[in-house]
Amino acid sequence: GGVFVHDLGQGRFEENTITGDAVAGVLIQRQGNPLMLANTIVSSMRDGVVVSDGGLGVLKGNTISKHSGHGLVLETEGNPTLEDNAISECDKCGVFAHNSGLGKLTNNKIFGHKSSGVEGCTQAATTLRDNDVYNNAQFGVSVVRQGCLQCFSNTIRDSALANVHMSTEASPLFEGNSIHGGQESGVLCEESSLGRLKSNKIFNNSLAGVEIGSGCRTVVEENSIFKNQQAGVLTHLESWGVVRGNECYENKLSGIEVKDKADPLVEDNRIHSNGQAGVYVHRGGFGTFKANSIYGNTHAGIEVKEESNPVIKSNLIYDGKAE
Repeated sequence: GGVFVHDLGQGRFEENTITGDAVAGVLIQRQGNPLMLANTIVSSMRDGVVVSDGGLGVLKGNTISKHSGHGLVLETEGNPTLEDNAISECDKCGVFAHNSGLGKLTNNKIFGHKSSGVEGCTQAATTLRDNDVYNNAQFGVSVVRQGCLQCFSNTIRDSALANVHMSTEASPLFEGNSIHGGQESGVLCEESSLGRLKSNKIFNNSLAGVEIGSGCRTVVEENSIFKNQQAGVLTHLESWGVVRGNECYENKLSGIEVKDKADPLVEDNRIHSNGQAGVYVHRGGFGTFKANSIYGNTHAGIEVKEESNPVIKSNLIYDGKAE
């Protein structure tokens, strides 16, 4: 690479231009711990910055852009701190964390990538806080194959697919994020993913606010889910999951929709002012609905049809319109 810091090496790198390297613009390994400030790291033939094998470092205020691979790769317990960087316009992901990669990313802009803004897999446990992840050509943040990213107070928006994606036994935490403007669902959970969504604002997405499918056990709690173009929460394809303590309102279709043998626990939610039923269970859906407040929806508070068999217990249901 252009810069290689390793084996306890340090150094202060400031306002350099690092460009056109055959492997990586910056490679940090084996407790290498540089301070990198306001550098321009562009147009490598592979990745922009790679931190691996226990590499460290602080990267602040850099431009990491237009690489043929990923903007930033975190792997094998690489654990840098990145603040206030612009990571943009790479041919793969903005940030790719895998194989037990770590790292703390705060207040970065991650945008314009041909794949996802951030992807985490294979026991990656990167922490993202207060970042703006936007205008990426696939997902905003995708966590797959047992990734376990921790995402707090980020803005994740305007993705070409879902803004947040979980798949293949991933178990991330998304807490306090603003998730909006996705061209598909706000959050898509599939292929037996786990994961927890807590205290997020999920709104103005083109499909459902949260979609839980194919055997997932996602926990969705204390979120505001509103003004999505389909259901607020859709559970289907034999998924389970827990939907607890959320406010689902002003979604174009139902507040919560359950179908295709899905069997979620839905409790202590406020489900109101949606464009169709508050709760819609159909096409063989199940589910246990208890202690919810369901009111002011355009159609019925709860609608059940097509061989569906939910359990409805101790809910407050009023001011709906049965057709």
